[in-house]
Amino acid sequence: MRLTKWVSLITTLTGSVTPAISAPRPTMIIRILDQAHLSSSKIQKMERYVEHTLAAIDVDVKWVDCAQSMDACKSQRGPNEFWLRILAQRPPNVNGGVDLLGFTQHGDTPADKIQCVNIFHPIVEEISERVGSDSHQILGAAVVHEIGHLYLGTNSQAHSSAGVMRGAWSHREFELASIGELNFSKEQGERIRTGMNAASGL
Repeated sequence: MRLTKWVSLITTLTGSVTPAISAPRPTMIIRILDQAHLSSSKIQKMERYVEHTLAAIDVDVKWVDCAQSMDACKSQRGPNEFWLRILAQRPPNVNGGVDLLGFTQHGDTPADKIQCVNIFHPIVEEISERVGSDSHQILGAAVVHEIGHLYLGTNSQAHSSAGVMRGAWSHREFELASIGELNFSKEQGERIRTGMNAASGL
């Protein structure tokens, strides 16, 4: 009899618990300008890589291919919407021989802080051959790193000693990128979500 009452009490208590309502995941919208004329397969693989890495910090991604949807790319950008330019040219030789994979551009006004991610595709190809990784993985990791700069700030504000935001990548970072494990830290993920929510007025 006592056991029956105890089981009944447990059932009543657990049945009365209201499940927590999780906050919606923030979403960034990325407009692709592919000036390097990559194959659709490589673009799609890069997109999946970026989606996978950002999903790990509870951020979703929507893509707009400007080659397929020019009207969508002519409209005014919304919060957390920015350009991804895949450049066909090499970077200027001004960084002491360090491979420069990309850079970010910010707007000129407080209302337009998030503007554009730029990736030098010739450097992506050179590095992928050098380290033996698929180029879409290096491309995706470079895109994720520059997205981090959009929300985390300049080099001194954003770079870390490990992970995708390390300033200079070694063999270890490229190896992690090749298995989809070059990620943001928990603290970086929180800062990115906070920045996205602030941009959306939340």
